[in-house]
Amino acid sequence: MTVPIISLPLSLYNFFYGVFVLVFFCGLAFSESLFAIKIGDTTLHVEIANTEEQWKRGLQHRAALPVDQGMLFIFPEKKTLTFWMKDTLIPLDIAFIDSEGRLFQIESMQPLSLRSVRSQKKCALALEIRQGWLREKGISLETKVLIPKSTGVV
Repeated sequence: MTVPIISLPLSLYNFFYGVFVLVFFCGLAFSESLFAIKIGDTTLHVEIANTEEQWKRGLQHRAALPVDQGMLFIFPEKKTLTFWMKDTLIPLDIAFIDSEGRLFQIESMQPLSLRSVRSQKKCALALEIRQGWLREKGISLETKVLIPKSTGVV
């Protein structure tokens, strides 16, 4: 018995291939474990970046960031933190968190920008989220961030 081969026009084939790649890689992008943190009264689900490889990669090469999700960068010691948007395709805000667990600085960052964003004081935590998310949720400076111990934050 022979099975007929379905012939699709090349443009339709490219469309389905593109959809497959997008779904596959977006799924991989958020296959990491997510942790729920509280910023004021609002819950945000975050991936944890606590290794040098994760710090370097961050949210690079992602086409989208799901609503109410972000990435929490955890460093072993307080220092002046510096971030940029090289190879990052989505607009982000970065919020620096002090040792008391409060937001002390929020900066907007544009896709693919090589401009460095530096924390105004030493800290060990930074949060990357979709640009405008904090403003939409009514979150501002001095808002308390509650991070579960299971994330590795001491």
